[in-house]
Amino acid sequence: MGCMMGERIRGGVLFPGTDHIDHWNKIIEQLGSPSTSFMRRLQPTVRNYVENRPRYSGYSFDRLFPDVLFPNDNNEQSRRKASEARDLLSRMLVIDPEQRISVEQALLHSYINVWYDAEEVNAPAPEPYDHSVDEQMCIKNRKQTVVAFAIFSVFQRNSSNKGKKCYKKKKEIIRSNKDYAVKGYAALPS
Repeated sequence: MGCMMGERIRGGVLFPGTDHIDHWNKIIEQLGSPSTSFMRRLQPTVRNYVENRPRYSGYSFDRLFPDVLFPNDNNEQSRRKASEARDLLSRMLVIDPEQRISVEQALLHSYINVWYDAEEVNAPAPEPYDHSVDEQMCIKNRKQTVVAFAIFSVFQRNSSNKGKKCYKKKKEIIRSNKDYAVKGYAALPS
């Protein structure tokens, strides 16, 4: 959650690595090298790799998330909210999961608790989502796409002017997606 929150504030990827090793290096460069207690819990081969990396102290959260990234209303409340957001991020963006803020703690943090609703949090879980609706729509959309491009192919083969005329027909087919009807032609069965 910390990465998503930070990326929303920054407007981009926090740790843009090209692979898992580069990604790890970006994380420790910005957040700092992990603690020795965390290192002890790593698998020996991973621990060996991490211990042989340069040690980084990381950057302050004021530097990682400067004031310019937050709405600036030039008032005390805006500055306080930016400070609270940085504080929450500093507790969420922790490499060691045992040291990271819990969901329960995050919900009570001053930056988040304005949206906290105990009734919503303690409500019964929702019913399982019925994916069959999505599957039916997906099948229908696939059929429409296949039919539209099949008809487009016929237009393309039968058209002496394969340029603008054919493109216009394709647009008509794609725009018309209700009950497989194609403008100027009978509806095709499903």
